[in-house]
Amino acid sequence: MYKLFLLALVFFHANFYSQNKIVDANIGIIVESDDNQRILKKNDFITGSEKFRVKIDANSEMLTYVIYSDAQETIILNTEGKGAILKKDSSITLPAPNELYTITGTEKATITIICSAESIPEIEKITRDGKLPPESWSKFINSFYSKNISIINNTAEKSIPLAGNRRGETLTIRNFRGASIILRKYEITFKK
Repeated sequence: MYKLFLLALVFFHANFYSQNKIVDANIGIIVESDDNQRILKKNDFITGSEKFRVKIDANSEMLTYVIYSDAQETIILNTEGKGAILKKDSSITLPAPNELYTITGTEKATITIICSAESIPEIEKITRDGKLPPESWSKFINSFYSKNISIINNTAEKSIPLAGNRRGETLTIRNFRGASIILRKYEITFKK
């Protein structure tokens, strides 16, 4: 009887712990030009007249890391090298809800969005001063991905419509859910 009780207690604890480690977020990069809005795809382009913002809606408590990298620099876009803590049902829009980023002076760029149930000291260490060499980031993220591939979710669960769109079109960002880490990597080509 005692063994059965211990087994049930271990199962309950493991099940409770794993349920609390689920990361669930709606993630999208919204690209805007003078008369149009669209959601950036995983491998997409941005023209000279387009600007963008990053949107993350937290469906569970998490830390977020948003990193921009091109041939010249790698910059963490939120919270000076530390993960931004998002409470359940809160959101973050970078650079701000009414502001947009512009890409200039590069042909290719990458935006990496990581949502994690816990802080990732390796990312915080290499991005401590807010910038790092692009080759260091590329090497790190490839290594990080291969070490954590079993717990990283990179596939969408469902699409979430956004309000306030132009011309009556509905924009949808994607919902992602993972066992402790979501990693989204957007490869952007700049077209003049």
